[in-house]
Amino acid sequence: MAASTAMSGQHHDETQTILALLQAGIPLTLLLDLATPIRSVDVYRTEPGAADWLEVAGVA
Repeated sequence: MAASTAMSGQHHDETQTILALLQAGIPLTLLLDLATPIRSVDVYRTEPGAADWLEVAGVA
């Protein structure tokens, strides 16, 4: 029983943190991306393309 109480306390703390971040203006999509990280290798495999046309800002 103590474990479930600790988990619900942890859940409450995490919920409060998330709500505070949302209230501070952090986009929900960013929070979701951070909560479920993905491997870039998987993204490149499913979304092929080249980024060699991108330039660093301020460099000509």
